[in-house]
Amino acid sequence: MYDDKTATDDRVTTLFHDTTADVEVDVAALVRGGIVRGRAKHRLHTAGTALAAAVGVAGIVGVALTVAPGPGSGGGSGIAPAGAPAPVPVTDTTAKPDQHESTKPDQPEKKPTAGKSDKPLPPPPATANIPVKAANLPGLFAQIYPGKVTQAEARTGRIIDDGKHGQLAHFLWKGYLTTVSFTAYEGPAAARCEETRQQVNGGGGAPMACTARADGSVLLSGHGQEPAVDGGGKANWASLFTKDSYEIFIQSYTYGRKGGPNLSPQPPLSQTQLKQAVTSQAWF
Repeated sequence: MYDDKTATDDRVTTLFHDTTADVEVDVAALVRGGIVRGRAKHRLHTAGTALAAAVGVAGIVGVALTVAPGPGSGGGSGIAPAGAPAPVPVTDTTAKPDQHESTKPDQPEKKPTAGKSDKPLPPPPATANIPVKAANLPGLFAQIYPGKVTQAEARTGRIIDDGKHGQLAHFLWKGYLTTVSFTAYEGPAAARCEETRQQVNGGGGAPMACTARADGSVLLSGHGQEPAVDGGGKANWASLFTKDSYEIFIQSYTYGRKGGPNLSPQPPLSQTQLKQAVTSQAWF
């Protein structure tokens, strides 16, 4: 048999494995981050721009591509392009053989610590006593607005249970893609709402205002539209930032699947209806 494997292939494979050998992928954290980034993109750009589960998976795939410094960082990428000669280590030709280690008494030898990184660990994710489970969100939503509930596409992640960090469900309501999530956050409700409002407005969203409620929660709503090249889909959304440190978020889309045809000119549920949904007692 003809073997087209080259020395370059072996070198690239070895470098890839050496670069990623010590990387520990926290899948739960990536999915959790995906949820947050996905919802931010929902708000900033439109319905379904980046579904949470898809972003989480992309984060896992991207780990191997970001572990080494990039161009311009001063450290090089660490991976040679295919067909390029192997990198040659730089040596100090002025050093004498007996000068490789410091002999100063006030500088004790530093021993490397295996498996530990010098980078600071990220802060722990926010947690809250979320009163629902992701699997129950579609049924509870249908109690607020009766309608046939069916599964969304598998690529949406459908149901994501992240314990006290978040509960999220993508599903079809009367054939329209719908997202409901409960996500923990830190800090006062008013501050969290204002931060979200600024993010949306900073991304070119329509002006909006945080509305404080008598029970200590804060309400915010908005809408978005995709570029025509992506289908021109629209969405309405609403968020309730509760005094118990979790956000209730609901979004209604004009289509049944990302990239699919719009089923109507406007989402089936208005911002007013979604605000009524996020403040409903059906969740408790």
